[in-house]
Amino acid sequence: MKALALAAALFLANPVSAEEIPPRLFEPFETVCIPKKEVGFSWEQGEWVPKTYQPGKPFVIRKIVYENRKYIPPGGSCDLTVLRNTSKNSLGMSSSSGCYSVSTNPMSLLGILDECTEMKFGDISRIHCSEVTFDPNGLFIHMPTGTFLDTAKNPKDDYKDSLVMTTGECRTTGP
Repeated sequence: MKALALAAALFLANPVSAEEIPPRLFEPFETVCIPKKEVGFSWEQGEWVPKTYQPGKPFVIRKIVYENRKYIPPGGSCDLTVLRNTSKNSLGMSSSSGCYSVSTNPMSLLGILDECTEMKFGDISRIHCSEVTFDPNGLFIHMPTGTFLDTAKNPKDDYKDSLVMTTGECRTTGP
């Protein structure tokens, strides 16, 4: 927890532009994402009610690379054959699929594994995973969707999980 707090403090105290630390989209990297705002809906008395929430904890996203075995947990859920599946279109946009680990514990190399789409066009890079889209040195949007969203008009015990969207900023911290 101290490491995450230190990373967050350094991130906030020393703003760095993306030009100073270029995103290494097709190489291993680690980025810390700091939530700034959270909004969503809460199910109350049979209807969705708009809400503003307190931003959650920072989280760490690590690119998992086949050659770097320490980032590959046993039994991982990403198909390692997609790591080198890179293509470039006629406009010069590169895209590939990669495996990423998302964790709220910076000391743990194990997190939730996700196969993500990586895109790079000039100086702009975006990585889109199942619940988060981010620029390694820029903004992020996190929208947990869950496998089964309850659309019933009358849920059991009048309960549904809240729907929350988080926005904030990410900064690379190293490989």
